[in-house]
Amino acid sequence: MVRAAAAGDIAGVRESQERIMRLSTTLYGLCDTDASFLKAIKCSLSLKGICSGFLAWPYRQCDEAETAKIKAALETLEGYGYR
Repeated sequence: MVRAAAAGDIAGVRESQERIMRLSTTLYGLCDTDASFLKAIKCSLSLKGICSGFLAWPYRQCDEAETAKIKAALETLEGYGYR
């Protein structure tokens, strides 16, 4: 998005914003806590092998059911070109 904006590519900025919103609305609310988006992002990154899903206290990482939901959501997003 930043590169598109710097280049004055309004269509590219809109496309990037749509992708960001699809990702965030898909992941938001998959976990049942105040930090659901944070947990979902950490779990997603863990599933992709980028980092661990560990969260510092007072939060806890996703349980098996939450991880399964996030994995299914990521598989759906891959159909939209997310990797």
